[in-house]
Amino acid sequence: MLPFHISLFNKLVHHFVSASDALKDDWFVEKHYNAHCAEELILRKKVTICKENNVSGESSGEEDLEDDGVFSDECGTDILTWDYQIIFSESFCAPILYFNVSDSSGRPVSLDGLQVETKSNFGVISQQMHPIFNFPFYYVHPCDMASNSSWFKLAKESGTNALVTWLSTVASIVNLTIPEQYSRYKFDY
Repeated sequence: MLPFHISLFNKLVHHFVSASDALKDDWFVEKHYNAHCAEELILRKKVTICKENNVSGESSGEEDLEDDGVFSDECGTDILTWDYQIIFSESFCAPILYFNVSDSSGRPVSLDGLQVETKSNFGVISQQMHPIFNFPFYYVHPCDMASNSSWFKLAKESGTNALVTWLSTVASIVNLTIPEQYSRYKFDY
């Protein structure tokens, strides 16, 4: 049986994806199995935007231009794909936001080429091997968020999905927008 914190995270993930489906926000769940044959969930979203929108800060980060028929005309080869992944860390007893960005040819883009704050009140961005894919990913270090659990208490008191509350605080440092409509979807703790 999964420890309570992992099972709660898994329930929050499924609830979040149900809300995302209703809001057409394109988050999805991937299931993976670790070395101990335990199931691990990744809450994931890919966002493709024009590079000039990302660099200038004009993009909301929510434009999924792949569905747009004029995508390649507008952007040419200046396309960035952001791959956001949320995984539960047993070490920190908190979710961790991993992300990578690639250009139109699939090459990784460094943080220097993006408008991303590497340090903020909500965490520090570092790079490490992804715990499931064993490939370098950037991530928002969970130290500050794990030690400051007020986001979880606030979510529980308001009946909001704790992932929504947490992600709303860290998303802005990685060019991700979380629609406020997520707060309408109450979670029963």
